[in-house]
Amino acid sequence: TGTSVGGGGCEDVVRAGVGSGASLRTRGWADVSSGGVASGTTASSGGAQYVWSGGLASGTTVSSGGTEYLFSGGTSLNTTVLNGGLEFVWDAGLASGSTVVSSGGVISAQTAGAGIQSVTVSSGGRAIALGVSSGTTLDVKAGGIAQSLYVYNGGLLTVSSGSVATGTTISSGGHESIAAG
Repeated sequence: TGTSVGGGGCEDVVRAGVGSGASLRTRGWADVSSGGVASGTTASSGGAQYVWSGGLASGTTVSSGGTEYLFSGGTSLNTTVLNGGLEFVWDAGLASGSTVVSSGGVISAQTAGAGIQSVTVSSGGRAIALGVSSGTTLDVKAGGIAQSLYVYNGGLLTVSSGSVATGTTISSGGHESIAAG
């Protein structure tokens, strides 16, 4: 609980292990995999959290040069990305619950089919190359930016007045709602 990891150090959270409140900075990282749960982690200033198959990261804050990587079978729940933080979704990784991206934060994906459930991009945040499909919503608030999204098979993209969405592809069953202004 409350571990500080930096200088090339690593915290491994596996096999029903639970890590709580870790601070990852300056080349420090955490590996969360195969039944491990990391809760309340903060990644910043060169720190990174890697969520592998079977791993769960809950309540992570990614900011100021920190990164969270979601690999195939890994799940993040209720993540906040801001101030230069990056959440990167690979293959079949899943950004679940409510992911909030704002104030210089970025959520991006390796492929357009990467999994999200509920993402809100607010002022200063950016969403890039995400797939929005059945049962999922990406909500771009005023001041938010969405680029190269792929909306299909029942997914919903909501674009509020004062936000920007460019390069969006709407495919079979996808829906985009754009507010006036």
